[in-house]
Amino acid sequence: MVLIPGLAGAELLRIEMGFGGMECASCTEFIESRMSRNRNVQSVRVDKEKGILRLELKPENKMRLEQVRDLVQQSGFTPKAATVEARGIVQPDGFLIPETGQEFKARDPHHLLKALTGKRARLEADVETQPGRSSLLIIKKAAAAE
Repeated sequence: MVLIPGLAGAELLRIEMGFGGMECASCTEFIESRMSRNRNVQSVRVDKEKGILRLELKPENKMRLEQVRDLVQQSGFTPKAATVEARGIVQPDGFLIPETGQEFKARDPHHLLKALTGKRARLEADVETQPGRSSLLIIKKAAAAE
């Protein structure tokens, strides 16, 4: 992994992941308890009716989206689409979080990515996961990082 000086704070900030297979209140408590024990997680909320897990992550966390998918699956639920908010480095065809080596490709290179290429940025995007391939981003918002 290559660390780039001056990039502290490149990380996932928030993850919302859909899931299936949760039928009871004790199921909700189980996944909330399991996620809250993760050292990278600041807060957890589960909306059982909508089938959404919401994670707010701690500053300087090392969480990877794949970890959340795996935890959801290992808990007996089916992970679905996700939305992320993240800080990292914009690349010509996607987004990189250097501290974790997590790389996302943009499904359709977004004009905001082109304007921010090579810079630190904060983005919000939907994520499509393809087994054995990089996750694909559908950019909602992107702006230069503070």
